[in-house]
Parts: sequence; C-alpha cells; structure tokens
Amino acid sequence: GQATSSEYQEAPEGFDYLFCLYIRKMIPARMELSSLEEKVARYSATRDAILRSSDQALAVVDSAGIIREVSSDLAEMFGYEDENQLTNRHIDFLLQGKGSHYLEKELSSAEVQLVKKNGVQINVRVVSSMIPPTEGASDIGTAITFKMVSKKGNPQCQENRNGHNSYASGELPKTKNATAGILDASFDSLFVMTEQCTIAMVNKTSCDMFGWTEEEFIGQNIRMIMTSEVATNHDDYVSRYLETGIKKMMGTQREVVAQRKDGSTFPCVLGLSKCKESGLICGFIRDLTSEKKSQAVILEKERELFNKETQLIKKHTEAKTILNDLVKNQSVVMGILDASFHSLFVIDDHCIIHMVNKKSCEDFGWTKEEFLGRNISMIMTPDVAANHDQFMKNYLSTGIKKMIGTQRQVTARRKDGSTFPCTLGLSETPNGEFYCGFIRDLTQQKKSESEMLEKNK
Repeated sequence: GQATSSEYQEAPEGFDYLFCLYIRKMIPARMELSSLEEKVARYSATRDAILRSSDQALAVVDSAGIIREVSSDLAEMFGYEDENQLTNRHIDFLLQGKGSHYLEKELSSAEVQLVKKNGVQINVRVVSSMIPPTEGASDIGTAITFKMVSKKGNPQCQENRNGHNSYASGELPKTKNATAGILDASFDSLFVMTEQCTIAMVNKTSCDMFGWTEEEFIGQNIRMIMTSEVATNHDDYVSRYLETGIKKMMGTQREVVAQRKDGSTFPCVLGLSKCKESGLICGFIRDLTSEKKSQAVILEKERELFNKETQLIKKHTEAKTILNDLVKNQSVVMGILDASFHSLFVIDDHCIIHMVNKKSCEDFGWTKEEFLGRNISMIMTPDVAANHDQFMKNYLSTGIKKMIGTQRQVTARRKDGSTFPCTLGLSETPNGEFYCGFIRDLTQQKKSESEMLEKNK
C-alpha cells in the first residue's frame, strides 16, 4: 500500500535523483510518437499512471512555476484531501516563496522546513529535475519530489541545556523562514515577542510602518514602538499579567498611539494573543491614520449637512411665517374686495383668471371655482373675445399701453349669455406679473339716462 504522510519508508540513497532522472527521460521518449494526438494521449496516460503508482510525493511544474500535476501522496503529505486543491497554484505556495530556486535546473536538492495546511511544520527533502522541451514545444517543466525526513533533537521543541526556552534570545528558529512569506503578505504589522518583551519576529509591514529594519527590531524591547508615557510602565504590565494571569490586554483589541523611528506618532488598533505551546506573545497593529482622516472628513461633512439642515429649517420656519402672514393678509384683502360694489378680476399675462371677488360672481352668474383657471374672455362678447389674447401679446411685446391705466365703456357677457353695459378699468401690479380689472355695471345708469331723455322730449 501507499505510505501515509506520517509513515514514510526509507528509500535507497540516491533513489530520489534516479526517480527524477527517470521522469526526465521518460517524458521526451513518449513525445516521439508519430501522431501529435497519439503523443498527447500516451503522455497523459503514462504520466497519470506514474503519479498514481508512485510512492513518492511528486509535483510537475511548468516553466512559469504553476503546479500542473501532483500525486496523491503529495496532497496527503500537506494535509489536503484532493490533488485538485494544489494544482494550478504557484509552487511558491508549497515551498514558502522559494520555488524559483528549483525551477529549470538540471538537478537540485535541499532539506527545508515547510508548513502543512493545518500550520504544522514538517522537515522535507526536496529534489527537482528539469524536464527538457519536447519536439515542437518550447515549454520547459520541472519535476519536484518531496520526502519527509526526521530531525532528532529539533531545537523548536526542546529547551537548551540551561533550561531556557530557545526563543528567549530574541531570535526565532527556522520556522521563521517557513512562515515569513505569509506574514509579509499581511496588511497589518506583526510583532512576535518573548515574555521578557523582547522582539523575536517582525514582518515587512512592521518595517514599512515604523521605519526600523528587521535587524534593528530583533532583540530589542517592544517598548521602542511606544510613546514615552506608555513605555515607562509596559514591562510592569506584562510582569503583572505573567504573575497573576489576569488578562487586561491579552486576547483583546484596543485603540492606542504608536511611535515611529522618527518620533512621529499615529493612532492604531492593537490586538494581543499568547501562544500556549511556545509562550510567545503576538501583537497585530493596524494603522488607523487613513480611517481617522476619513472619519474627520465624514464628521466635517455631517457638520456641514447639519448646518445646512438648520438653515433650511430656519428658512422653512420663516417661509411658513411669511405664508401665514400672506394667508392672513389675503383673507383681509379678500374681505375688503368682497365688500366692493364693483366686480374684480385678477389675471396673468396669459389672460388666466387668478382671483375674483364676490361681486363678480353675483354680476356674471359663475361661481368662484368656475372662474379660477379660465381665460378672462369668458365674460366678453364673441367679437371682443376673439382678439383679446392678441391685444395682450401686443402690449407685452411693445409696452404700449392702450387700455392699462384707463377706463372705458364696454359690453360684458353673463353666464346665461345675456349682456350688459359696463365701465372697465385696468391696472398693472408693481411687479408686472398680474393685471387687475374693475367692472362697474351701467345697466341702472343707462336706464335712468334713457328715462330722463324721455321726460325731456
């Protein structure tokens, strides 16, 4: 049966080299078939058979470093259930950013420490061999085998002879090389420190954020990134936690102020946690400078909107007061106009009626609702109504007043079609928006004049 990720048989010395050389010679031989279609089919079938039957953890990588094929043992070694979870990824995914060291080389071998899917470190012997290009193809691939090796007396798991943890010196063992690529990809700053607050690891973001190099960080006390008032008491805080076990910062996040190498400070969120196995303390720091600026802009915008809303409310209140005054004034005006002995019509420059008084309704027979919104020509005889709108247009275009500001006798028409003589007086409002017409019924006056003439004959 096949070996599992935890049980590997010791192969004869040099077997890995021979295995890779075998693959290197096998693939070109299969591609020498006469038909391209037959070549591809035979190559695929042979390659799949080798991957299935091999007891080696194997990966086939193209010239760009992309994993094209893997054996089931390789997936099992790294803790993946399916080979497809590894294909089409860059080989750096498995080799912790060091994949280019093994690509397109005649033969390469090294023992490295890699990381499984679950984060466990494993010691692996990696052997690679270049696959020459086949006839008609320019692509060069690489076959890479992985074999687990045991490390007795692993410094990661043992304390030194003095009984001190190996992390206490401020330096991390080889696991740093295995995880550095992942940590450097983080957007947040990372500090790993000992219980004595000595920095043991930083990522690239930490160096970019604070201005110190990795060499300047390692071995120094973490208070170097703190403001003076915090740094003074920081070691006491940690000592008190280690003595009492009471967590105040550990396992939490809070907003603090950090200090760069140049002495400048910036707001940030600090999250702390402790690793039970190693005793190391990990701190992630997220710079809040951009967020604070954005918050300040948002607050300023909110303040501006609040001021505008306040002004609008004030203007609305003033407008409402003015409107109420206008309504009151209009009620007063209408009361006065309704008391008039003459009809009143208020029209706009399109001759549309906007206001009438009570006397207008009595004289002409229409209600106020029937008047409003209709053309003033409704109270004129047909011969006058036909030309009235044009009279208004001529006045608006020339400014020559023929009727405005004068009085003249005309004939008006009631709702029932009957007519009566009247005097029409027209005036224009100061703003030029409306025109007011007062109409005085002359029916009784004409009747009296006619009777006087009869008596004088």
